[in-house]
Amino acid sequence: MLLSARVSADHAQYVLSPLPNYFVVAENLATFHSLGIRGWFSESVCCHPREEMVELKVFLWGRLAFDPTLNATVLTEEFLDGFYSKPAAPHVMRYLRLLDASMRERGLARPGKPRPFKTNSPAKREEDKWSGGPFSAMFDNATVLDATAALTDAAKAAAPGSKYRLRVSQAMIAVQFVAFYRWAELQAYAEASGKPWPLSPSLSEEFDHFAAAMNVSGLKGNPITSVVAALAPNGTANAGGEVSVAQFREQVVQAQPKPPLP
Repeated sequence: MLLSARVSADHAQYVLSPLPNYFVVAENLATFHSLGIRGWFSESVCCHPREEMVELKVFLWGRLAFDPTLNATVLTEEFLDGFYSKPAAPHVMRYLRLLDASMRERGLARPGKPRPFKTNSPAKREEDKWSGGPFSAMFDNATVLDATAALTDAAKAAAPGSKYRLRVSQAMIAVQFVAFYRWAELQAYAEASGKPWPLSPSLSEEFDHFAAAMNVSGLKGNPITSVVAALAPNGTANAGGEVSVAQFREQVVQAQPKPPLP
């Protein structure tokens, strides 16, 4: 038996930010099968119960691991219809397609930086803090705003007060996380480009939505109270790479540009 081992989540320093490898891994599984590989081990979705699209990845890759000849698009649509509801599903698919396309075009690393890899080297880990996550090239301003708009449309399409609306709000955590690092930059881009602003008018209001979605019980039945982030939004290192949600709120607010004095 031939085995293939693959690390499908190399962004452990920012596990809340999107890692849109949904379809790439699906394609890899089909390739492995065509080459006669019959076993697959992947470190993919393990680090945080709010990791982006964890439910989709487990469903999609799990089904394909048993039968790589299945159609990944059909499986994804089946999952989105059931998990987010049929009215919301097309908007979530739009979100997935946007990030998938941006990752393929721009890559995972920050512009001008090598692709980040997990390593035990202190110097390399320090460099990686600035290389991936919210600083990744795939999160250009237009893509972040368009992907956020897709999930905003999904939330509007899902029935109010339903489990589907809640699940969309949890999917939104990923793009909110990126936006908290780049709030002023994204607002300036939206104004200059004429793109509609898809988030709340105020950062504080948007963080309330983020915290509420994080606070719902996780996989082990407990509310989520921490955020994995190597750096605070102002660029300082977080000890141990993790802070409480309350501490992260303070960091996000403190990092925003101060208005000029009158």
